[in-house]
Amino acid sequence: MPIVMMNRDASGTSYRVDGVEVLKLVPMPAPVTATPRKFGNVVPGPLPNAAGKLDRARQLLIELEQAIGSYLEAARWQLAWATDPSTKELVFTITMQHPLPASIEGIIGDALSNMRSALNLMISDLVRANGQSVTRQTAFPSAESEQKYRREAPKRLQGLSQKAVKLIDRLKPYAGARELFWRLSEVRNTDDHHYILPVVLGRLSLAMRAGMPMVFMGADGALSFGGGPAGSVPMGFDQGLMSPGNATATQMIPGQAVEFYRGSPGLEQLEFEVGLNFTFMIGPEVGPIDLLYEFYALVSRTIAIAQRTLL
Repeated sequence: MPIVMMNRDASGTSYRVDGVEVLKLVPMPAPVTATPRKFGNVVPGPLPNAAGKLDRARQLLIELEQAIGSYLEAARWQLAWATDPSTKELVFTITMQHPLPASIEGIIGDALSNMRSALNLMISDLVRANGQSVTRQTAFPSAESEQKYRREAPKRLQGLSQKAVKLIDRLKPYAGARELFWRLSEVRNTDDHHYILPVVLGRLSLAMRAGMPMVFMGADGALSFGGGPAGSVPMGFDQGLMSPGNATATQMIPGQAVEFYRGSPGLEQLEFEVGLNFTFMIGPEVGPIDLLYEFYALVSRTIAIAQRTLL
């Protein structure tokens, strides 16, 4: 019969089977209370067209939170584990039984479009406020390098006051500086030419409760096997995050069992419960869904600065 041992210290709890460590649980972080994001109403002000697009983006982000919340309430996930006969490792898989609704993809694309359009319309509003005419090239300039920005900006900003041009230059909306401007343009262009497929990733924040089989601890600290007096609890059922880091961020595919963790041989000798946290992504190569809120904050601040300093 395998010998299971547990050791607990400040770094976490380790479990050994026949002298070999099969699992290390690091302490769980303090719980964070999630609160819904609050978006204040957009005040039109002297840049009405830009403000209108920004307000529509705000409404879409609220719709996105509601859509994701509804999906999580209805979605079902199947978690399973089995021993790989060739390596003796314990392999964990998860199956996403419900695909993300198509409406989420549409909301993401529309939000990106409205945020990028808000920047373009800010430039158009500033050109008109300067008594000049908007051209087909009028737009908020962002580029993949400072050199390209310097080349493109003059035609995009034609008709702006010198004060406004200097303000846009100080924003440095190009890769290598304030890169979020460039990323917003790139992600929005991707949505124009290819669908941005939102995906769900399983992350390493994989919580486990592990304990020593058939071992119980009484209220007085005495150990017993197979059961115990009233007040006894299973020995060693600590909760923590799995370590070492051989769990990877794994894209969930509807209806397909996806491997996301391989445990050391001998792990099956423990008693455990497993849970998995999920992260919504805009697309496999774009970034987490929170990137949308970073874009929104960036555009909102930029329009506010323009209204406060230029008009």
